[in-house]
Amino acid sequence: MTQEQFIQLLEGFNHRRLSEDELLSFLKAADDPRFESLIGERLHMELAQMKASSMAEGERADKVWGNIHAAVSAHPVRRIHVLRTAWFRYAAAVIIISGIGAYLWSSGRKQHQELVHNTDIAPGRLGAILTLADGTQVKLDSLGNGVVADQKGTKVLLKDGGLAYNAGNANAMTYNTMTTPKGRQFSVQLPDGSRAWLNAASSITFPTAFIGEDRPVTITGEVYFEIVGSPTKPFKVKVNDKTEIEVLGTSFNVKAYPGDATINTTLLAGAVRLHASNHVQPLKPGEQTQVKQDGGIQLIKNADIQKIMAWKNGLFNFQDESLEEVMKQLERWYDIQVRYDGDPPKTKFFGEVGRDLTLSQVIETLREIGIQCTIEGRTLIVR
Repeated sequence: MTQEQFIQLLEGFNHRRLSEDELLSFLKAADDPRFESLIGERLHMELAQMKASSMAEGERADKVWGNIHAAVSAHPVRRIHVLRTAWFRYAAAVIIISGIGAYLWSSGRKQHQELVHNTDIAPGRLGAILTLADGTQVKLDSLGNGVVADQKGTKVLLKDGGLAYNAGNANAMTYNTMTTPKGRQFSVQLPDGSRAWLNAASSITFPTAFIGEDRPVTITGEVYFEIVGSPTKPFKVKVNDKTEIEVLGTSFNVKAYPGDATINTTLLAGAVRLHASNHVQPLKPGEQTQVKQDGGIQLIKNADIQKIMAWKNGLFNFQDESLEEVMKQLERWYDIQVRYDGDPPKTKFFGEVGRDLTLSQVIETLREIGIQCTIEGRTLIVR
C-alpha cells in the first residue's frame, strides 16, 4: 500500500466513512512501520481537537468510545485501560469494543433522544432551576434566550445555554440560588464577570450584585470557577460551616457532595487560601486539599487535573476508582438509583468514557469487564 492510499484510509477512518473491507485494510496497514510517524502525528492532533473543541454529541461519543479498551488482568482486580499510545491501538479498540458492525453503524447514528428505547436512559444535558430572592423558581432549560428576571436593578439573562447577571446600577444586594438536579449541568456568569460551572446535583447561592467588601458565594456538590481578579475585594466560596476558600483571581474546582469522605479543592491557576477548622492552607497550581470530616487537611502536591476536570470536558474519568464511586457518578448524571444484589464486586477502573453515551452503552462497557447490570425503570441493578 502506498502512503497516499494509507492517508485516504486514515481520513476515512477519522470520519467514519470506511466500508468493512476498507476498515480491515486500514487496520492491517496501520501496523506497518512505514506509517508509524503518520499515525503518531494524527493521534496527537485528534486528542488536541477533542480537548479543545465542543464536538457534536454523537461524534464525541464515537471518538471517545473508540478510545476505550476493556480488559481483564491476571489479578483479582479488573481494569478498564485507555489506549493512548498509537493510532493503531486507537483503531483496534473500536473493533475490540464495538465490533465492525458497530463501527459501521456509528457512521449514521443520530443524536441521542430522551429515551432511546424502553430499557435505555439518555445522558444528562444542560439545565438548572433558578430560585429568585422572593422564592420564585424558574426552570432554565425550558426557556429561550432573553431576560429571565430583574433583581433590584440586576438583569438576569439567559443566553446560549448559560445564565448571566448584569448588575448595572444596582445598589441593593439580594441572593439567588442556581441548582442543577441530577441529570443536568449549567453555568452562570456572576455579577462581577466571574464564571461558575455546576456539575449534576449541585448548587450555588450568590448575591445579585457584589456591593460589599468581599464577594461571597455558597456551594454544594461540584463547581468549577474562573474568577475575575480584584486585589481589594476577595472572592470567597463557602462550602459548609467549617470550610471556606478565599481567592483574588484564579481557576479552581471544588467537589463537596453530601456523603463524600472529603471536600476537595483543586487549583488550576492563580492562588487560593483554604480556611478549615482554624487551619489555613495556601494552594499552588496543580495542588489539591482534601478536608476530612474531622477537620483534618491533607495536601496533594500533584493532583490529577485531567481526571478532576473530566466532567467539565464531557467525560467520565474512572482512573483508579472503585465500583461504588463509579456508580455514584452514574447516579448523578443519569438521574437513576443504583441497587446492588449482594456485595459490590471489588473492581478498580481505569480510563475515560464519554458523558454523552446512553446508560445502556455504559453498561455494555461494564459488561466487558464482568460487571453485570440491568435497568429496571430508573434503577440500575448491579449483580
